[in-house]
Amino acid sequence: MGYLTFGRLSTLSHVVCARHYAEQMRVSPLGGRRPTRAELADFEDGTVDDIACPDPWLLIVGVNPGLWTAAVNAPFAAPSNRFWPSLYEAGIMPHRVDAAAGLSASDESHMIRRGIG
Repeated sequence: MGYLTFGRLSTLSHVVCARHYAEQMRVSPLGGRRPTRAELADFEDGTVDDIACPDPWLLIVGVNPGLWTAAVNAPFAAPSNRFWPSLYEAGIMPHRVDAAAGLSASDESHMIRRGIG
């Protein structure tokens, strides 16, 4: 389950956060590839790094990440998940994000610059 929370936009804080966060981009435990069915069980009770910025205008909170999400360390990463297509269809993201092998540095930077955490 995930929640969307809307707040105030502070452009300067997002730029500062994007610069700071770019140095700490998430690392996929699988090195940027999709997990195999056999590997998924290894990620039971796995965690996912946050995409965090001060004063975001959109805060997305997900709980209990799925095995695929934990395997690639990217939020809502399973190919069947409708999260990323929904952000695109709603006009929040300018393109469809494919996080199935992990969230790209450019997609993550774009989210931070737009105040999405």
